[in-house]
Parts: sequence; structure tokens; C-alpha cells
Amino acid sequence: MIKKIQKIDGVVEDFNISKLKRSIRKAGAPEELVDGIAREISKDKKIHSTKDIHSKVYQALVKSKPSAAARYSLKKALHSLGPTGYPFEKYIASIYHYMGYQTKVNITLQGSCVTHEMDVIARTASDLLYVECKYHQSQSAKSNVKIPLYVQARAEDLIEYQKNVEPDGTKFHFFIATNTKFTTDAVQYSRCKGLKLLSWEQPEEDPLPQVIDRYGLHPVSSLTCLTRAQSVRLIENGVVMVRNVPEMYREMSKAGLHPDVIRNAIKESEDILDMMS
Repeated sequence: MIKKIQKIDGVVEDFNISKLKRSIRKAGAPEELVDGIAREISKDKKIHSTKDIHSKVYQALVKSKPSAAARYSLKKALHSLGPTGYPFEKYIASIYHYMGYQTKVNITLQGSCVTHEMDVIARTASDLLYVECKYHQSQSAKSNVKIPLYVQARAEDLIEYQKNVEPDGTKFHFFIATNTKFTTDAVQYSRCKGLKLLSWEQPEEDPLPQVIDRYGLHPVSSLTCLTRAQSVRLIENGVVMVRNVPEMYREMSKAGLHPDVIRNAIKESEDILDMMS
């Protein structure tokens, strides 16, 4: 009898062991471990949802290969960039910084009618990106069409004023970034108005998890040796990406982490970086 699994959005589907193996393999687990975990899950009668599967896989990877657990739990890591939206904003800014943009967070800008506080601005010599960040504490929550409607109104007001104070030829872009997904209406409206989306599924050709994995931009909340509170403290002290951890002992100490925790974080980070090299 085929096991039925409930997804986080409530949809029920057949258990797909091949899909499960791909996700574990992609995290960097060796084939023997992939087969063993998948076999155990397929036989476990207590597993009824994707949440159950994720928890079981994560626990097995933490025990056998923590660096793979860190990569496997990316969705959980993005969810852990809370409980306020500020850590997520810092993380998004760090992604753009790594891609060559000059970035700032929480900047107040003048529009034609009113001032606007932007979560992130990122610029190059010719491009100026305004990024609205929407952090959701629930992994099942989605950013609905009200958000791009709101951003579009701000975009019109900002561009009308900012085009007169920015250098000639500056190209303005408006992005909405979320740690979860967008509703169908939100995607449709954004495409119609030229707003760019960054999420678990957007843009379709290069969504956020694909960008993170390709460039090795995993947040420090990915590290299995850290608590959620410790991850937030690190971000507040400028340690945002796993790739930065090995060279930021001083900042981690300033964040109040015990030397043993710092050493474990450095070791796990180095293992993740080795897997991606």
C-alpha cells in the first residue's frame, strides 16, 4: 500500500521515495546514508506529512552528517530568521552585497508625495534596486496580492521624485522578497507591473533556494550547532552568512557565544564550504 503524505499546504499526495532521495542527496549526504534514511522513512508508519519527513531526515543528518543537515534544512533556516523581520532584511541585503551591489538597510527616502522607508536598497553604477522584505513566521503563510499593490504605489511615488536626484540613466527596479511563497494573484500582478519577486518559488527560472545553493549563501541559521537566538545575535553583529563564519571569531565572541560553540560553528561552516567547493 502506497503511503499518503500531507504537504504543508494541506494537499495530500503519494509518498515519492525517489523525490526524497534527491533532496537528501542534494544536501550532500553520501549514497549509503541517503538509502538508509529513505528506507527508514518508507517503513515508518508514524510519518504522515512532509513535516514529519523533514524532521526525521533532519534528525538523521544531524546525527550522521551535520553539514548535510544544514543544507537540507534551508527552508527551516529562512523561517528561523525571526521573530522580527530585521534578520531577514539583513540576510537579503547580504545576498545582494555578495552579488556586487552596494547595500543599505532601513533607509528613508523622499517620494513625490511622502517619505518611504525601504527595507533594503542595492545599487551599482547604473542600477538602483528597492527591496521590500516580507518575513512570515509561519512556513505555510503566503504573501498575497495586497503586498505588490502596496509596493507598486510606493514605486510610482518614489520614482517620480528619485529620478530627479539620481544620476541620469539610472535604472530603477522594485523587488519583493519573502521567506515563503507568493499567491498566484501576487505573482500575476507583479509580472503585469514589472515588479521582481524573490521567494521559495520565484522567479521560476532562478528561485531563492537555487541562488542560495549555487553561490553558497546559506544563512547562519542553517548551522545545526546554533540555537535560533544565537543565530539572530550573530546576524545583529554582522555574521550573516555561513561562508563568513570561519573568519569572524571576534564578531561571534562579541555576540556572546561560548568559545566551544564558536569552534563548533566554524567546523560545521568549513565542512559545508568544503562540500560546495
